[in-house]
Amino acid sequence: MADIDKLSWYYRKQSILLIAGLTLIAFIGMKVWFQNDSLTPLIVSTVFSLIVENIDIMIWARIAKRSPENLPTFFMGVSGFRMLLGIGVMFVYYLVADRNTMFLFFLIFAMFYVVLLVHHTTFFACERK
Repeated sequence: MADIDKLSWYYRKQSILLIAGLTLIAFIGMKVWFQNDSLTPLIVSTVFSLIVENIDIMIWARIAKRSPENLPTFFMGVSGFRMLLGIGVMFVYYLVADRNTMFLFFLIFAMFYVVLLVHHTTFFACERK
């Protein structure tokens, strides 16, 4: 059980550092290319990533402690949940924002989504070994 707590803390720390790094890179990109209208997509992507990763960590730790035989089902379910939630966030942003900022939002959101998906996959693939 201590191993699971240690792994969940390690995963949380990596996720927060990765999200902070991506946010910093996006801020630098905003200043270099004078994209002042990309602040809202950056905030939405950062908040989405933090919320989804923290929920993912809490559920994973609970399942790993109580019923580790259900972990493969969890990994499949969390991928589908993350995808549906991401599509929902993009749809809501599409309804709220104007057409010009939608492409920029999609690029920033996709960058966060793909990087965190790769992190999730590599962390749990290496954790099983």
